[in-house]
Amino acid sequence: MSELTLRARLEAIAGIDQGLHLACRRITPQDLVKVADLFSRVYPAGDDGQETPAIEQAREQIELFWNGEYGPIIKEATLGAWKEHRLLGAIIVLEAPPWEDEPATDPPTPCVAEFFVHPKHRGLGIATSLLGAAAHECAELGLDSMTMRIDISKAQDAFILAEYLGFETENN
Repeated sequence: MSELTLRARLEAIAGIDQGLHLACRRITPQDLVKVADLFSRVYPAGDDGQETPAIEQAREQIELFWNGEYGPIIKEATLGAWKEHRLLGAIIVLEAPPWEDEPATDPPTPCVAEFFVHPKHRGLGIATSLLGAAAHECAELGLDSMTMRIDISKAQDAFILAEYLGFETENN
């Protein structure tokens, strides 16, 4: 199985900042076009075998997240990493994992549903800063851990980063 579920204690990653002089701020409805544009650059058309242009697929996907189709988002922890007016990365955090095989917890465990960085800006600490800022926001809400699921056959770098930051593999 190439998909792994990872979990981390928020105290281990909350507030990690790479000192990049980025503004990690909440995504607003006005930002969704920029988020979709970045998403389309990260996940180009053809990855799923469909012929729909990447930007249309991206807009649909981001709207599904924003409208709660995968579960309610935590707006305080759904963030963009901005340098001036340019969006370089984003993280979308749900109140609970959307996977049917994930047991419910009380309180629910927040889940990183998506995090992505512009291909030309990877390896600079943007994803680390986004994860740290999102973890901080979740901790401020009184939550204590966070999960994510990574397909290591497609996102080996994300898996390495998550492990480096303290995420541990759960029994899958």
